[in-house]
Amino acid sequence: MPPRTEAHAEQQPAAVAVGKATPAAEVEPPGKVQVTVGGAEEAGSEGEDDDDDFDWGAAKHIFVLSNAGKPVFSLSGDEQRLSTLMSLIQGMLSLCADCDNGDEMESISAGSRRFVFLKRGNLVLVGVSSSLVETASGDEGGEGGEGTGKEEDEAAAAAAAPECESFMRLQLEYLYASILFLLTSKVQGIFLKSPGYDLRGLLGGADTSLRGIIELAEPSRGRGRMLAGGVETVWMDPAIRSRVARNLQAAQTASAPSGALYAVWLCGEKLVALAQPRAPSHHLSSRDLLLLVNYVATQPALRNAESWTPVCFPRFQKTGYLYAYIGFLEDPPSSTLPRPPPQGNADQNSPPAQHSDATAGTGSIADENEGRRGGSASADGGTQSNGSGSRSIERDSGTEAGGAAGDSCVILVSVESSSEQFQAFRRTRSALESRFRSALGTHWDRYLGSGAELEREGILTKFCTQMKALHFHYCLRGKQGGAPCVTQCLSSPFVDHELASNPAAQHRVWGYYTRAALRVRRGSCQEGRVFCRRRFEGNNGYFGGGGGDGRGSGSPAEEGNGASEEELATALFESDPVHSLAYEVGDEHTVVSLFGKRDGGAGGGGRWVSSSSAGTGRLGGGDELHVCFPSSVSPEDAYKAAVRLTAIVRRDRDWLFLTGTGAAK
Repeated sequence: MPPRTEAHAEQQPAAVAVGKATPAAEVEPPGKVQVTVGGAEEAGSEGEDDDDDFDWGAAKHIFVLSNAGKPVFSLSGDEQRLSTLMSLIQGMLSLCADCDNGDEMESISAGSRRFVFLKRGNLVLVGVSSSLVETASGDEGGEGGEGTGKEEDEAAAAAAAPECESFMRLQLEYLYASILFLLTSKVQGIFLKSPGYDLRGLLGGADTSLRGIIELAEPSRGRGRMLAGGVETVWMDPAIRSRVARNLQAAQTASAPSGALYAVWLCGEKLVALAQPRAPSHHLSSRDLLLLVNYVATQPALRNAESWTPVCFPRFQKTGYLYAYIGFLEDPPSSTLPRPPPQGNADQNSPPAQHSDATAGTGSIADENEGRRGGSASADGGTQSNGSGSRSIERDSGTEAGGAAGDSCVILVSVESSSEQFQAFRRTRSALESRFRSALGTHWDRYLGSGAELEREGILTKFCTQMKALHFHYCLRGKQGGAPCVTQCLSSPFVDHELASNPAAQHRVWGYYTRAALRVRRGSCQEGRVFCRRRFEGNNGYFGGGGGDGRGSGSPAEEGNGASEEELATALFESDPVHSLAYEVGDEHTVVSLFGKRDGGAGGGGRWVSSSSAGTGRLGGGDELHVCFPSSVSPEDAYKAAVRLTAIVRRDRDWLFLTGTGAAK
């Protein structure tokens, strides 16, 4: 299969991508859409209703439609009014599928827009990414004016390029997984019986969850979670987190009649603790956990009642439902009291302890909190509720616990859907609420209250300012404390005020991180590249020889990650890095990315090792660190600062992440 060439270049009809891309000057906004496939041109007019309801100036659009062209979902606009556009898309895909070579359309590059297509059974997902910066040469329709150097042209092209195809495909795969989370893979059977079926009736009010999973790709909602395929965690004293995890594990096994398959404690969109079975084949995938977190965060009605909801974890079993009890905990009365100022500010005056040279002069979180451990009592106590009620029960507003529901919730997942199991989970939640309060004591408000996120951001900002960085993103993978753990990540706030208030600049920074993640895995981040399926097959592919079920141990993210052969982009971003270092120097920023490696090489076996042997300091095997500096910082100095930042984060990892004791097995 011939490789795809750069965007806007002619290609052979047998290529996976579109045969010929339309130059930027020939593209006319929404009045006509012209595309060339294998040398044949097709043009379609769009209705006036579509033009009125569709914002072509937005940076991103995502559609879902059936094979029959029936609209299912649209990120912007009313999908019903976009039916003409959906039919045009379906016609383009059908034209390509009718070719003798059997190719499928993967992507189209047209001027400042890129169209990415993902076909899953009878559903078609389409992502449209547009440039955030208008090209200066587009006004004249030429190739650049006189005196424009090659370097300036390349910089302008990079700034004006739409989102890379690999990351757009990753978003579509997450969106499809979110549909399976709500409806299971049996949704495909509906279209086999009735190709024109309107799926929007089954989705109901779940549009917010589908939009929420797409928003995970935006800097404003934590793009690092989708890039890393992991969850963010609540920062907490490791001794307290250990007691909480033990309580959660005890509740997981004691919830009669069948117990809980998974027990999760969330605060907002962050993970506090997790308990799951010991068998690796039953471990909760990081991506499935992220789908669950997104669902809870985007359904505000869950706060008003205890819910008993069917959910599907695609990597665990995509053909059937599990049943999740979701109950929000009530904040204790102390959480409404005034909070002390954050302790993680850069002007902290507490004397640091003695550390290695890499962390000299940077006091650890443990040092700064040495005198604040009092007030956390034993976690052995607890009360039981009478368990009366139905499967959706309104909250009592006058309880002695404080009344209103807080931001934290307990999720208990079972294979049973009986009312007895629901009642047992109600009693378990009541007991856990009492024990969690006992475990945290006076620290509840500090770690879970309204100002907890400000204190956490203050700590991460301090890390940035100590290294003279503008932003960093850290991803923790693999085994922690000798036990497999879900992938976790954290991102600092943007320290620079101008950067913090400029969404386009934030997108560029995250674009650096995305390109670095691609470079170290496949050796290239060319925007025009497409996926070659041969690279994902066999024992040396991105799946690490895990077999047809996709539950092999080749993924660096976690054992039994469950990535299937349909999840090409997901498998790519979760695959083993080939290199340990990537950097990029731009006009405004210098970005350094460090990656931990295994000694078995990409896609192979091997054990996880510290990448100090590969020249990346203390970064653990499978971990990633991306750091953005001002352009005034040289690549050499940026690399040294990134190594020091790695040591600081890993020194405090028990506070910032769930280690072996925070994710009980």
